[in-house]
Amino acid sequence: WKYVDMGDILALDANKEIYIETGDKDGLNGERGLEGVYEQVGIANKCFNLFNKEVQLKVCNGSHQWYGSWMDKF
Repeated sequence: WKYVDMGDILALDANKEIYIETGDKDGLNGERGLEGVYEQVGIANKCFNLFNKEVQLKVCNGSHQWYGSWMDKF
């Protein structure tokens, strides 16, 4: 991205709870795979931490798909 990346966009919602899940083989994670995901979550967490919050990230085994088991608690 030229001006912003996912971490910057996530930071816009830093005062709210957010949960992200990705597959460890998800092609949408970009060329750097999970390394890039962790980097972007780290960028967002700098803002989330100002509100005593943290991005909730779950890395699932597999490709790009809906895992969703975390929704069972609702």
